Amino acid sequence: MWCFLPKYNGAEKIYRYVIYRITLWLKFHDDRGSMRRVSSFLHKMVDDEVPENQEELYGVLRITVHSARGLEDIQKIGIQDPYVQLRLGDVVHRSRADRDGHVNPKWNETFDFQIDPDETTKITIKVRNENHVADDSIDRLELDVYDLLRNKQSRRWHPLNRKGELELAAHYVAPIKISILEARKLDDVQTVGKQDPFAQLELMGSWFNPTHALRTPTSQDTVHEAKWNHDCFINYNFDEAHDDEPSHVVLSVFNHNTTVNDLIGDVRITLDQLDAWQHTGPRWVSIERDMRKSGEVRINIA
Repeated sequence: MWCFLPKYNGAEKIYRYVIYRITLWLKFHDDRGSMRRVSSFLHKMVDDEVPENQEELYGVLRITVHSARGLEDIQKIGIQDPYVQLRLGDVVHRSRADRDGHVNPKWNETFDFQIDPDETTKITIKVRNENHVADDSIDRLELDVYDLLRNKQSRRWHPLNRKGELELAAHYVAPIKISILEARKLDDVQTVGKQDPFAQLELMGSWFNPTHALRTPTSQDTVHEAKWNHDCFINYNFDEAHDDEPSHVVLSVFNHNTTVNDLIGDVRITLDQLDAWQHTGPRWVSIERDMRKSGEVRINIA
């Protein structure tokens, strides 16, 4: 987030350190709007490190469609107006049409996709010709997201299926990982028998987009303690954040029931706390119910 800088070498390390110092200065002067703009700029210019294990590839694929060259000319009368359509899972983005772009159009448009390795990791890109009645297909290609991000040359030309090439740049934005590890000293809200606690995260504010499993499994037949060791991944969007909008997560612990789950307690974790706690190791946080402490949950933010 704001102040975490991975270990990079050479010019990229110096670049990140300069941005880091600027961000610290802005944070000291409580200029959140500028902080978010600097953070947004940083994440657009420099990639986060892509996980070695494809099964851990949560986060954001930021893909820029620059141009195409040598496209097939399918327009019978006049000059074709190409645009691109990108699909990853159920999410579809579309560029503007390059008027009279013909066989060498230019777009220079950027799109974000949430990545979930448990879902599809194939991105389909179609090049189409915009018409008044019905749009026509010019060409297409399919790319594996992991291979696209692992390629060291982020901006390069990709051959289309039939004719021509598409110029793309792909960048990776890592998510926040909140690990919900365990709980202790929980209030017993179960009337008969032993309670079955689970924890969940609720995201507040447009900074956040949930990506995967924001609820832990249920810890069966426990009373005052629970163990989960469960990872939740959250993407954040600096561009959509508003200075006057609260952005925080609510961590809640419930007792699972067949009808209605009972609240054991919850705690609000602000954006500043997420920032301060990131990469500082596991910590215990207190949860409350009816303005009274009702337990503690051990979490780790990375």
